[in-house]
Amino acid sequence: MNIPVRTKKKTEINNRRKLVAQYTLNRLDQTDIAEKLGVTQGTISNDLKALNKQWLEAAQDDISQIKARELAELDFMELDAAITIQKLKKDGDYSKALRYAGHRLDIKRDRAKMLGLYEPEKVELDANIKGELEGARELLQSTIAGIASRFRAEELLDQTEQQASDSS
Repeated sequence: MNIPVRTKKKTEINNRRKLVAQYTLNRLDQTDIAEKLGVTQGTISNDLKALNKQWLEAAQDDISQIKARELAELDFMELDAAITIQKLKKDGDYSKALRYAGHRLDIKRDRAKMLGLYEPEKVELDANIKGELEGARELLQSTIAGIASRFRAEELLDQTEQQASDSS
């Protein structure tokens, strides 16, 4: 039975890419890999592009699976909290029901964060902190200026001593 040329070529490429991946993960550079496999560095570069694309897709799939599992767990936790809230209300235990309602809101917040529905929170600095930061900045600038002027003075002193020793 003859294997079609196209299938044979794909098999060769896949086998070479497995070796390229192995050598790359062992920190060989493209030139050394090409030399070992008897192909050009350009071929290795193309193989690495294809491999990186495959690895990226696999990583994205893994992340999607993890996210789906976490979301399913949050769904279960929220359902459990909702059922518990209803039971507590029926039993007249409103203080516990309120606590569970808080847990349920936390679960909803966690889900929204996981789905990227939350914007980053802005931190506002009050006037006292702004003033302290400004004071610290001014102190730092004056300290740097003092150090710079001491260096300049030392350089001038060194130059003066050098000139005095040159003239004697």
